[in-house]
This record gives sequence, structure tokens and C-alpha cells, in this order.
Amino acid sequence: MKHNHPRISVIMPLYNAEKFVAESIESILGQTFQDFELIIINDCSTDNSWEVACSYAKQDSRIHLLQNETNQGAADTRNRGLDIAQGDFITFMDADDLIAAERFERLLAYFNQHPEVDLCGTYYAIFHNNKASAQLVRTPISHEQIVVGMLFGCPFAPTVMMRSEAFRCSGVRFQKSMAEDFLFWVELSGHMRMANLPECLSFYRRWDGQISTRAEDAQTASAQEILRNYLHQSLGIELNDHEAQLYTFFSQSKGHPDRSELKNYRNLLLRLYRTNAQVGRFNRRILKKQLLRRYKVACRRFYPSWQAKIMKRLLSYRLCF
Repeated sequence: MKHNHPRISVIMPLYNAEKFVAESIESILGQTFQDFELIIINDCSTDNSWEVACSYAKQDSRIHLLQNETNQGAADTRNRGLDIAQGDFITFMDADDLIAAERFERLLAYFNQHPEVDLCGTYYAIFHNNKASAQLVRTPISHEQIVVGMLFGCPFAPTVMMRSEAFRCSGVRFQKSMAEDFLFWVELSGHMRMANLPECLSFYRRWDGQISTRAEDAQTASAQEILRNYLHQSLGIELNDHEAQLYTFFSQSKGHPDRSELKNYRNLLLRLYRTNAQVGRFNRRILKKQLLRRYKVACRRFYPSWQAKIMKRLLSYRLCF
């Protein structure tokens, strides 16, 4: 399939999102920057998602439709989109999410001003029924902050934009995982300079039927494995099964760890900081700030705010030695 050469390629996997896909497509078509192609790949939907997408494609030649012969999952479907994307920049869009009208324009302006950046996301908001009650998520801004943030979880919304040439030079592909986005960004971090624009330009929808809601335990397990591998690859730290589970539960506020485990989590954070002091992998100031914030959040699960603040200060003293 040959397309005209657009400035941006938008890749949208489509699977059983008939309630929301029209709104998602319209948020793309309504962009203030209009030089793009929208690649929609139907992954064997069993509802009317495909019919909705077809109705839009008939009205706009920038929309390109493909169908998987069998259900492939998000990773392989996105890879298929990457293989045919023609744009100078590539961005992703889930079929149930929304983006602000100026998102493309603002990100392209940022790339023009920062030629050293290869991949850029934004702040985003999580919403259920309406955007008015959305919860803002502030992502780390600089590359140094992002790679430290990856020690604790995914530092991007799914709607990230990247330079096509830099991406293709990386050789990275999506892999099958319940946390394929997170794994993809972690692997790209070794090849591409990253950033987040501190503006809320994406809206991530949570609804009862979506895959991430139905398979939250499996996603947590996948994230745990990614975090475990990232710690090993970046710092040489190996966690046993219990430590990996504990680290993930506290770092991502998942599960129900016992209060007695808080000391073990603190010791893991100390170990992480001291190992980094020896190998110099991450910026020490940024890492220390992140460790203290994570520990305070963990403490607040069991203690009132004033006690959590004191415990954070005690950890701060220990990080000095």
C-alpha cells in the first residue's frame, strides 16, 4: 500500500471499541495541524467498530484501513502499522482515547525547537465518563527524569510522537506483553532522546470493558517483570521473586502489601541509590528526589501525612551516607 508522504502517521489498533472509536477518530480529524495519515487496523473486532471506521474512511482519503486475518493483539497490530507508516513522525492512538485539538501542532513545534529530542509525550488526564472530571497525570519532563521514572513505571501516555528515522534506526519493535507500551519505551530509551511536554494534550479513557481493566493483574505481573529486568540491565541489581513483587506493589501502588514490608521497601530503595552511586547510571539528584517521593507515597498508605513526612526525612538522612 502506498500513501502520499504525510508529515505525521497516526497508528490506531481497533478492537471492539464501537462506543468510542467515532469520538477518537474525530479528535484526530479535528486537529489544527492537518497533514497526517490515519492508519486504522481492525484486529478482528466482533462488534460494529469496523463499520464505524469504514464510514469515516469513505469521507476522508487520509484514513487508511487494514484488517488482520486473525486476532493478533495490540503489539503485532501496532508493528503492522509501523511497517507501512509514511510520515516523518509517528504517533499512536488507542481507539477509545482522545487528544486535544492542538496536540499535533504543539508537538511538532516542540520537535522543531528541540532537534536533539527523538520521542516526545505530554501530560495526560485519565477520565471515565466525561473529560470534565478527568484526573491530571504529570509525567517526567527531561530525558534524565524519564529514565529514572522508568525504574518505577511507565512515564508516558500511549499517545507518544517520535521521529520516524530515529525509530527505524533503533530496530526496536513492540513485543507481546500485557504492558507492551511500557516495554517499548524502556527499549527505546537506550536509542532515542526522550521528553514530555508539560501540557495536558491527551485523554486516557478508563471503562469497564477495556482490556487493561479486565486484565489488571496480568498487567501488573508484566510490569513487574519489566521493572525487574530494567533494574538488572541498568544497575546490575537482581531481585528475588518476593523483592520484585514488593517493589512493584509499592512503586505502582498495586496490591495490598503488609505495613511490615515498608522497611523492606525502604531497604530496596537504599540499595538502588547506593548501587547507582557506584556505577553512575542515573543522575543522583533526580534519583534521590524520586526515591524520596516514592517512599513518602508508600508511607502514606499506612500512616497519616505528618508521619509520612517524618519518615521521608529520615530516609533523606540515610541517603546522605
